[in-house]
Amino acid sequence: MSARTDLLFRGSNVFVLAVALMHCEAEASLVQIQTQAFAGSTVPIGVTPFDPTQGTLESVSVSINGLLSVTGFAPALPIPGAVPVFQSYTYRVQVDQDFSGLGGYFFDFGTPARFLLDGLTSGTGETFALSRPFSYEFTLTATTDLFGFTVPSSSGPDQPPVQVNGRRSDFLEALASPNQILLTHAAVGLPLTGPPPTVTSWTSAGGMIIEYRYTPAPVVSVPEPGTLALLGLGLAGLAASRRRKQ
Repeated sequence: MSARTDLLFRGSNVFVLAVALMHCEAEASLVQIQTQAFAGSTVPIGVTPFDPTQGTLESVSVSINGLLSVTGFAPALPIPGAVPVFQSYTYRVQVDQDFSGLGGYFFDFGTPARFLLDGLTSGTGETFALSRPFSYEFTLTATTDLFGFTVPSSSGPDQPPVQVNGRRSDFLEALASPNQILLTHAAVGLPLTGPPPTVTSWTSAGGMIIEYRYTPAPVVSVPEPGTLALLGLGLAGLAASRRRKQ
């Protein structure tokens, strides 16, 4: 093969290489994290949906951690007699904690998480303050998109939620409005060995972390001037090669 013919074939190869450089493969999955704090008995927690223009959403991981606090009053329990005597007793407060996505988006607890907080009083009539930490963790993937639920791992509740209803696709920006998860509670005092207590306040304080794992959309890179020069050389070589064959 002559030196000229070899140059023409090299030019053709340069053309193929230059075209290949213009297409970049999508990178490995990335993670986008957002954290929202909350505090109160009825609290809307803001959520920033995933922007689908960034790529393909692979999974959504949710982590909720906090502290449930309850205050109230345990009434007196006197023992009948000439001298006032008060009897000590135990009492219980039941609190149902629920998370629900507004507008039917994001996720919902299938059943509330139930907390049973027990206390001991002297029986003279006194205020009380009880607390319990809690945490929930679950991930929405392509599997949950098919079935619509995932069983979370949780700690704190005495009767944790049976399931979490939700789909990964509900976290896409085009669908979610309003962009909030609503935290609500229901509390009641229960008798154990004495009268039921009166619950005066209940609140949860903590944070919710959402992790979006996604594959970014492929990016087409713009060739630099040097690459354009190689591309032109390759095109010229390819054209010359065709004329020679004819």
